[in-house]
Amino acid sequence: MTLDPTDYTTWTTFSDHPIFGDTKFRITEWSHDPSRYCELLSYGHFMPECYVHILPTLPVEEQQRIADRDIRIFANACAEIERIFGEVIYELVILDDFTAYLWVKHSRFEIELYTGKDIRSDHIITMFIDSPDVDDSECACRSTTELVTRLQGALTPAI
Repeated sequence: MTLDPTDYTTWTTFSDHPIFGDTKFRITEWSHDPSRYCELLSYGHFMPECYVHILPTLPVEEQQRIADRDIRIFANACAEIERIFGEVIYELVILDDFTAYLWVKHSRFEIELYTGKDIRSDHIITMFIDSPDVDDSECACRSTTELVTRLQGALTPAI
């Protein structure tokens, strides 16, 4: 199955992302914003051994487990956000250094989500909010439920 970066129900493995396949040069067909991606020729195939950017370098098997965990976190975050806020547009983006993030846009906000690569931390996802209604734009969260709760709280005006 091919991963569609704009349909979280298809997200099973980063290696199936179209940026690593034959369709990378037809990026306007599958990306909301092709400018989010680096030079297309710099993408070969997904390399789990380069996924986690911490030293000392983790074993490949552990990095693959973290990548598998992260894609599930991104899909769950999309499902939660969509359930609470209704229609949103989103895209799973992978940069040429294998950094993966989730971009989500709603009429009231735009966010970027990054998973926590430090497996010793209890924060699994960090949210950066871009909205004129939000002062504190960065939140580290322990779950996708907490993420949605914090996003709702950030968008609710103080009384």
